[in-house]
Amino acid sequence: LPISSSPELSLARNKLQAAQKAEADKHPLEAKQLAEQARVQAELSVARASAAKATTVNNDMKTSNTTLKTELQRNPGTQP
Repeated sequence: LPISSSPELSLARNKLQAAQKAEADKHPLEAKQLAEQARVQAELSVARASAAKATTVNNDMKTSNTTLKTELQRNPGTQP
């Protein structure tokens, strides 16, 4: 799931818009709280995207290792 389409990032955008509205409506405390919530949601989105990418890389490496082992078993006399 690309980071740009994550639910956390969508929520962060909504919170930021709400913070901007609260600021425009002269509610600075509410604006500050919403902006902080937006920041946390955006950080969560980045963290989840990074974790997903790491999982994909890990799975790719496992697949490569399995393929290599299979090839080595198939051709045991040609090992370096």
